[in-house]
Amino acid sequence: MLVVVALVVLVVLANVLMAVLPLVLAVLGAAVPVGLAVLGILSCLGSEKGTNVKLLWVLVMVLAPILGPLLWFFGGGNTPES
Repeated sequence: MLVVVALVVLVVLANVLMAVLPLVLAVLGAAVPVGLAVLGILSCLGSEKGTNVKLLWVLVMVLAPILGPLLWFFGGGNTPES
């Protein structure tokens, strides 16, 4: 009897998880690019780069919200001013 109850509880929990999981993944899928873009833009605007360089980087980050900030963090923000 206890095994049957445990199996029923597991099935109910699995159904709840299957109903909630797509929503959680959708929220995370939207939050990661937006968060990366916001952090990248803030980092770029706070840098010592020239205005034209900042404008170009912000445009790249808006158009490519995952790749743009990653490029900025791993290369664009560390290069010396020319």
